[in-house]
Order: sequence, then structure tokens, then C-alpha cells
Amino acid sequence: PGSTAVKAHNWLTLSTGETVLAGMTAFTDSFFFNPETKEYSVHFPDVDAQGATINALAAINGKVYSGGYQRGLSIYDEKQQAYTYTNFSFHQTEGINQLDGKVYFGTYTGAKMYRYDPKLPIEYDEYGKANPGLYLDIESDQDRPFAMTSGDGKLFIGTFPGNGKHGGALTILEETAGENGEITVESQTYRNIVENQSIFGLAYKDGKVFGGTSIYGGFGSNPVETEAKMFVFDVEKGEKIAEFKPDIPGLDSPTLTIGDFSFGPDGLLWGLIEGTIFAMNPETYEVVKSK
Repeated sequence: PGSTAVKAHNWLTLSTGETVLAGMTAFTDSFFFNPETKEYSVHFPDVDAQGATINALAAINGKVYSGGYQRGLSIYDEKQQAYTYTNFSFHQTEGINQLDGKVYFGTYTGAKMYRYDPKLPIEYDEYGKANPGLYLDIESDQDRPFAMTSGDGKLFIGTFPGNGKHGGALTILEETAGENGEITVESQTYRNIVENQSIFGLAYKDGKVFGGTSIYGGFGSNPVETEAKMFVFDVEKGEKIAEFKPDIPGLDSPTLTIGDFSFGPDGLLWGLIEGTIFAMNPETYEVVKSK
């Protein structure tokens, strides 16, 4: 269990009459512990192993990064046509993006950010700076870093809050290198950019972050708001300069999530609302086409 989390445990009385504490981990191995004799044993189910479900996926500089549900990380080299790294105990990844060639993994729980430099040897550390290693704990009651984008030397991270809470956050991350080459991460977090809503999509252009929200909060919470919104955040000013619902002809269904943003070669901001794709003028916020 040292490499994963205990998912369930209870007291059991065995056929021998012995009472033990039994537990099961995320990888389905289980253990028995007798508190009187201090005896401890690990047991594995007699079933075929199954691959983890992919929870996050990104293609960056010829590598495909896959994050598993509930755990797991793999790196696939497109040129070699082979997996070059697999880590079965890596935390559940909700989003993956890059900052100047360094890959960041946004993990659940606690919105923790792991950093990986593809040019350096792999040396994983769950709790400290390594490669990949833990470089930022966003905190601020945040849990799931679903949305990420980068630009002008900054990584922008959009999160959902923790269990039972409302109000996601936008975190802006920057790296600095010391004289000995050690990387330090500095960040600023802005919560409730859109009141009581989580951040579901992000894109960056010319000093502005374009964001989309979800009305949903953390596990165990019920939505407070009824419609998702878009917002525009001025990075230099450190403040939101616009909040609105996109005007899309014929869209009459409730808007619960807005996201999956990217800028196209036409200069327009492209995104998704439920089953509708749209393209927006980033200067006027006018939707110029949709389907």
C-alpha cells in the first residue's frame, strides 16, 4: 500500500477466529493486519490485470502523455513507436500541458502540479522536486486542474474546487532558474473569477486569458448558478475585464459547460458548448459562426 491509497477497510473475523483489520488499495491488492500479534500480510486477487482508463491525453513535441484513472502515467514516443516510460502509481491526472517545453501534469486530489523536463533523466518523486516531481500545490480549496494553456512564459491553470465547494480558480504559474540551475515556481491564484463556477476551458492570446466555466463544483455539491459563462482576464492588470454568455443563434438548450478552447489559424477563438462548436472574434466577443 505504500505506493497507492487505501480505498476501503474494515474489521473481519477470519475462519480461524482471528480478528484482523482488512483493507484494499486502488490496485485491488488487499492486506490483513492483526493488532495483537502485529502480523501483516498482503493478498492479490486471482484475476487478470486490466489497463487503466485514460483520463487525460496530450501530444507534445513528438511524445504522447497519458494520465490514467485513478492512477498511472505513460509516455509514448511517436518516432520510436514505443512506450518509453510507465508509472503505475502516478496520481490521477486531470490535465496536461507544456510551458516552454516542460510538461506539467495537473493532478487530483488537491490540485497538485507535477513538472517533467523531457531533456533530463526520469527520476520520479511523489512529494518533492524531481523529474517528474511536485512543483506546486495550488491549495485555495481547489481539487481538479482540468484546463491549462500557456503563453509569454506563463502557464495558466483552471481548476474545479474540492468536495462540497463552489468556486473554481485561475492560477498563473511562472518559472525562475537560480544560479545553480534549480527551478523555482511562483504562482498567483484568483478564485471565483465567475462566482460559484468552475473553470472548464482556457486559451491565451496577446496578454488575455479567455476562459469558459462549468456550473458544477466539487463532489457532493449542487450547482448554485444555472448557466455557464465565458470570461476574459487581463494578465497585466490581474483582473477580469469581461464576463458574458456567447450569443449563438439557435442554441436553446441549457448552457452547463463552455470550454475546449483554442485559437485557429483564422485568428478566431474556437470552443464548444455542449454539442455546439463555435468561433468567436476575440476583440468583439461576437460569435461569427457556429454549428
